[in-house]
Amino acid sequence: MRRYATFLIAFGAGVVLLSSVMVFRRHLPYTGMNLAPRLPPSVVMTIHDARIVGLHGGVKLWSTRARTIQLAQNRIVVTLDDITDGTVFDRGRPVLRVRAGRVAYNICAQDLQLSKGVRIEGARGQRISTEGAVWNSVTGMLRSTRDVIFESPLGRMTAKLLTVDVRNREIRMWDVVGSANADLLREPAEKEARNAD
Repeated sequence: MRRYATFLIAFGAGVVLLSSVMVFRRHLPYTGMNLAPRLPPSVVMTIHDARIVGLHGGVKLWSTRARTIQLAQNRIVVTLDDITDGTVFDRGRPVLRVRAGRVAYNICAQDLQLSKGVRIEGARGQRISTEGAVWNSVTGMLRSTRDVIFESPLGRMTAKLLTVDVRNREIRMWDVVGSANADLLREPAEKEARNAD
């Protein structure tokens, strides 16, 4: 008799459990969902076809148009893809035009990490082409992170490393190989010779 009573109690408990699973199958804990908290998404916001401007102390440092702009979950890094109309400013004046496949802007460091095919044009026909570069808006320094090609009306040079100090108007290159436009180099020398006579 005692076994029969135990069997009936176990059978009744099983029926109740099965009935609760059927009735509440869409609710926890029967859904089989993990109860651990979900990780936040790595990208919080994406904006398409937009223009973004970097400011410091009310002065425009740079502006650009991008196909997509993504704000990272840490809210420190903004990633811009397919930069087509970038401008770098020095003390409010445009000094460089920029195109790049991708730019990652670190809000705290105010650095622009340029990659995936970078092309930078200066006001006097200078062109810099590289696969990667870093621009620091606060110091006004551009530094290549890969081999670079520098072109100007004077000639064409390739270098392992290039830095541009926009504020002091200085370009430095290391391990340089290049060619020069002899006609343009000859003109100032001839002009000096005429002035000396």
